[in-house]
Amino acid sequence: RNPSNEVQVLTVFSRASVDENEIQIITTGVNIDEGVISSQEFSTCANAGETISGQFQLKYIIKSGYVFGSPIILDASVTAEQLRTILETELNMMGFIRTTRSGNTQCQSKNSWTWSVTFTDSSRVV
Repeated sequence: RNPSNEVQVLTVFSRASVDENEIQIITTGVNIDEGVISSQEFSTCANAGETISGQFQLKYIIKSGYVFGSPIILDASVTAEQLRTILETELNMMGFIRTTRSGNTQCQSKNSWTWSVTFTDSSRVV
């Protein structure tokens, strides 16, 4: 395994009478047994007041730019459980995917969601 650099951007909003500069030291560790876990997150959003409906597609693109397989067509209201089942079937990764869905709080449209997909064994990704 090769280490990879990571940049985290923190945005903090507060009111203060005096500006204070600070340095944060963040350490991370890797559980070797879980070191191949990877997560992806994606969202839907439209103009304020609009309702999202219809379908969208996901593509699995390998780093070289190669698209693996056909795009996966999903309903705009797909639940986390439905997404997990579809991805496990399409990517042949039964039992190796976790999914969540929550309201997209960054969007003013109706029926906008954020999904998180965690591959619990990325070494199995085809």
